[in-house]
Amino acid sequence: MPVPADVQSGVESNARDFLAAGAKSLASPAATPSPEDFAAIATGSAYDSMIANSQDFENNGWHQEGAPTVATIMVTGFEPSATPPQVTLAVCVDSSAVNVLTADGAVVRKGTAADRSLNILTVVKPGERWLVSKQSFPDNSAC
Repeated sequence: MPVPADVQSGVESNARDFLAAGAKSLASPAATPSPEDFAAIATGSAYDSMIANSQDFENNGWHQEGAPTVATIMVTGFEPSATPPQVTLAVCVDSSAVNVLTADGAVVRKGTAADRSLNILTVVKPGERWLVSKQSFPDNSAC
Protein backbone atom coordinates (compact mmCIF):
# COMPACT_ATOMS: atom_id res chain seq x y z
CA MET A 1 0.00 0.00 0.00
CA PRO A 2 1.46 3.38 -0.95
CA VAL A 3 2.03 5.87 1.84
CA PRO A 4 -0.11 9.01 1.51
CA ALA A 5 1.97 12.15 0.96
CA ASP A 6 0.78 13.78 4.22
CA VAL A 7 1.75 10.68 6.21
CA GLN A 8 5.17 10.48 4.56
CA SER A 9 5.77 14.18 5.18
CA GLY A 10 4.71 13.85 8.83
CA VAL A 11 6.88 10.83 9.63
CA GLU A 12 9.90 12.24 7.81
CA SER A 13 9.55 15.54 9.69
CA ASN A 14 9.28 13.67 12.99
CA ALA A 15 12.35 11.55 12.19
CA ARG A 16 14.39 14.69 11.47
CA ASP A 17 13.11 16.35 14.67
CA PHE A 18 13.96 13.22 16.68
CA LEU A 19 17.54 13.11 15.38
CA ALA A 20 18.02 16.87 15.83
CA ALA A 21 16.72 16.80 19.42
CA GLY A 22 19.05 13.92 20.24
CA ALA A 23 22.01 15.83 18.82
CA LYS A 24 21.02 19.01 20.67
CA SER A 25 20.82 17.15 23.97
CA LEU A 26 24.31 15.71 23.47
CA ALA A 27 25.79 19.08 22.49
CA SER A 28 24.96 20.46 25.92
CA PRO A 29 23.77 17.65 28.21
CA ALA A 30 23.30 20.02 31.16
CA ALA A 31 20.81 21.97 29.02
CA THR A 32 18.95 18.90 27.80
CA PRO A 33 15.40 19.50 26.63
CA SER A 34 12.79 18.61 29.21
CA PRO A 35 11.13 15.18 29.27
CA GLU A 36 8.03 16.92 27.93
CA ASP A 37 10.02 18.19 24.93
CA PHE A 38 11.29 14.67 24.23
CA ALA A 39 7.75 13.30 24.69
CA ALA A 40 6.58 15.60 21.87
CA ILE A 41 8.74 13.63 19.39
CA ALA A 42 9.34 10.19 20.92
CA THR A 43 7.70 7.46 22.95
CA GLY A 44 8.58 3.98 24.22
CA SER A 45 12.16 2.79 23.93
CA ALA A 46 13.11 5.71 21.64
CA TYR A 47 12.11 8.16 24.38
CA ASP A 48 13.96 6.12 27.02
CA SER A 49 17.07 6.02 24.83
CA MET A 50 17.07 9.82 24.35
CA ILE A 51 16.93 10.38 28.10
CA ALA A 52 19.60 7.72 28.81
CA ASN A 53 22.01 9.03 26.16
CA SER A 54 21.75 12.56 27.49
CA GLN A 55 22.29 11.40 31.09
CA ASP A 56 25.25 9.26 30.02
CA PHE A 57 26.95 12.23 28.35
CA GLU A 58 26.24 14.45 31.36
CA ASN A 59 27.55 11.83 33.82
CA ASN A 60 30.76 11.40 31.79
CA GLY A 61 31.28 15.13 31.29
CA TRP A 62 31.12 14.74 27.52
CA HIS A 63 29.54 16.91 24.87
CA GLN A 64 29.08 16.63 21.14
CA GLU A 65 30.29 19.17 18.61
CA GLY A 66 28.71 19.17 15.20
CA ALA A 67 25.40 17.62 14.30
CA PRO A 68 24.50 14.57 12.28
CA THR A 69 22.63 15.11 9.05
CA VAL A 70 20.06 12.98 7.33
CA ALA A 71 21.45 11.73 4.02
CA THR A 72 18.37 9.75 2.96
CA ILE A 73 15.02 8.61 4.32
CA MET A 74 13.08 5.72 2.83
CA VAL A 75 9.75 4.27 3.96
CA THR A 76 10.18 0.52 4.31
CA GLY A 77 6.88 -0.35 5.96
CA PHE A 78 3.40 1.12 6.40
CA GLU A 79 0.70 -0.35 8.60
CA PRO A 80 -2.22 2.10 8.61
CA SER A 81 -4.56 -0.39 10.31
CA ALA A 82 -2.17 -1.19 13.18
CA THR A 83 -3.07 0.14 16.61
CA PRO A 84 -1.59 2.72 16.58
CA PRO A 85 -0.81 3.26 12.88
CA GLN A 86 2.86 2.59 12.17
CA VAL A 87 5.51 3.51 9.60
CA THR A 88 9.01 2.06 9.42
CA LEU A 89 11.80 4.22 8.04
CA ALA A 90 15.33 3.45 6.91
CA VAL A 91 17.27 6.63 7.67
CA CYS A 92 20.88 7.06 6.58
CA VAL A 93 22.53 9.36 9.12
CA ASP A 94 25.83 11.07 8.32
CA SER A 95 27.83 11.72 11.52
CA SER A 96 31.11 12.55 9.80
CA ALA A 97 31.13 16.10 11.21
CA VAL A 98 30.38 14.97 14.78
CA ASN A 99 33.04 14.86 17.48
CA VAL A 100 32.59 13.80 21.12
CA LEU A 101 34.75 15.74 23.58
CA THR A 102 35.41 15.82 27.32
CA ALA A 103 34.80 18.98 29.33
CA ASP A 104 38.53 19.73 28.87
CA GLY A 105 38.24 19.42 25.09
CA ALA A 106 39.97 16.04 24.78
CA VAL A 107 38.60 14.01 21.87
CA VAL A 108 36.67 10.91 22.94
CA ARG A 109 35.54 10.16 19.39
CA LYS A 110 36.35 12.01 16.18
CA GLY A 111 34.02 11.88 13.21
CA THR A 112 35.39 10.47 9.96
CA ALA A 113 34.19 10.42 6.37
CA ALA A 114 33.03 6.83 6.91
CA ASP A 115 30.62 7.76 9.73
CA ARG A 116 27.31 7.02 8.05
CA SER A 117 24.89 4.58 9.62
CA LEU A 118 21.53 3.14 8.76
CA ASN A 119 18.98 3.80 11.50
CA ILE A 120 15.71 1.91 11.47
CA LEU A 121 13.02 4.10 13.02
CA THR A 122 9.56 2.90 13.91
CA VAL A 123 7.16 5.84 13.95
CA VAL A 124 3.67 5.52 15.42
CA LYS A 125 0.65 7.79 15.68
CA PRO A 126 -0.98 7.17 19.08
CA GLY A 127 -2.72 10.57 19.01
CA GLU A 128 -2.56 13.68 16.89
CA ARG A 129 1.12 13.49 15.93
CA TRP A 130 3.65 10.95 14.77
CA LEU A 131 6.23 9.84 17.38
CA VAL A 132 9.39 7.76 17.01
CA SER A 133 8.82 4.69 19.19
CA LYS A 134 11.88 2.61 18.38
CA GLN A 135 15.37 3.13 16.98
CA SER A 136 17.41 0.14 15.92
CA PHE A 137 20.34 -0.70 13.67
CA PRO A 138 20.69 -3.59 11.23
CA ASP A 139 23.65 -5.99 11.47
CA ASN A 140 25.22 -4.18 8.53
CA SER A 141 24.48 -0.55 9.28
CA ALA A 142 26.48 0.92 6.40
CA CYS A 143 24.63 3.24 4.06
